[in-house]
Amino acid sequence: MTSALICKHCGRRYRRSKNRIFGRTFCSKRCLWSGRKITVYEIWKRDHGTCSLCGRYVSLEEASRDHVTPRHDGGRTTFSNIRLAHRNCNSRRGHMPVKEYIAMWESMLAEKDKQDREKRANKRVT
Repeated sequence: MTSALICKHCGRRYRRSKNRIFGRTFCSKRCLWSGRKITVYEIWKRDHGTCSLCGRYVSLEEASRDHVTPRHDGGRTTFSNIRLAHRNCNSRRGHMPVKEYIAMWESMLAEKDKQDREKRANKRVT
């Protein structure tokens, strides 16, 4: 026998059937996804094609969705928790907090700049 349940998203009463994949919390796929699906193109338009991690331009081909609070740490897939990022930047960041990643990125850039200066100084000497 089925029992009446209340959807956590819309609050409607529904009956759970055996073939329903949404479980005991949602009445439909729409409620499961909490409305419309967030596409990379929508995020790209909202963020004006700028990577939130490195600050450079992102083409649509190399764009990806980056969760500010990682899903690993309980972050949800909502417009306020998703930012645009390069695929490389996003995969390099992993589960790191954004502030920690930006500090790491800045130290990498400073180290690279230092090496470039040393190379230029060595070229002048020789």
